[in-house]
Amino acid sequence: MSDHLRDHPDESDALAPEVPAHAAGSAGRVAGDLDDLFDTARRRVQGAESPWQRPGTA
Repeated sequence: MSDHLRDHPDESDALAPEVPAHAAGSAGRVAGDLDDLFDTARRRVQGAESPWQRPGTA
């Protein structure tokens, strides 16, 4: 650690690398996929959707 950062620790945040945009986008997609997965699971548990339901036979 440089003497300057030791004397001014609040400036070390400015030197921290930012999260790359593609990583943040990937995290958002994963979160969205998990939301969809849990919504589907909740509908199936509540009986609103059957995993063996054929298209057109609601």
